[in-house]
Amino acid sequence: MVTRLERIQPDGTSMINDRWPVSPTRYELQFGLTTFLRGLFFVPPGHYRLIVFIVQDKPFNQSDKVLSRDEARGLMSKGANVLPQEVAQQSFDGGHCTVLIYEFASDSSSVRLVDSRLTGREHLERSGVLAAIAGRN
Repeated sequence: MVTRLERIQPDGTSMINDRWPVSPTRYELQFGLTTFLRGLFFVPPGHYRLIVFIVQDKPFNQSDKVLSRDEARGLMSKGANVLPQEVAQQSFDGGHCTVLIYEFASDSSSVRLVDSRLTGREHLERSGVLAAIAGRN
């Protein structure tokens, strides 16, 4: 599971305004398709994050393969709001959940992956995800 690209403050908390910079509904309704497409490539200056949850029962290793721009954009359009029923009904016994957090910085003309100053736990806490998982939201 992959979250939407989220704009964050320097301390890792979510931005109050413009939290989701690439919102199809917002751009299509208010500004048109051209502005929406431009928003996919050029986001306002600041820091952003994606949180990726990997749930499986088999170990995996980090790869040297770099996700291409087109592959990353493709992930945005393939997601659903719930797990498919055949996946949701699978047992989690013996499984593990790994969380990968990617932080990006934009200067409005380009976006680059950066080494975060925050730990994974801090990102999960400040995004509200940890409280939601624990049922405290």
